[in-house]
Amino acid sequence: MYNVGGVEFRSVEEASNLILDHLGKDDRLVEYLPEDVHNVQNKRPDISKAAATFGHNPVVTLEEGIPRTIEWMREVYR
Repeated sequence: MYNVGGVEFRSVEEASNLILDHLGKDDRLVEYLPEDVHNVQNKRPDISKAAATFGHNPVVTLEEGIPRTIEWMREVYR
């Protein structure tokens, strides 16, 4: 199994804000809950296996990728 994620790490709130900013929305309706102690605390992906095997080297930042993903979803799900 390979993890082909990126190497950037953002909190849920930071990722949410990137999405909301792209959509021109604020976070008045968003409630950020404290971390669940039963959840994995470190969500940083280990992409070393994909990098070694396939030369995986992510170059798209979240600031680029989130808007691109939203636009793709708008096209696919319109």
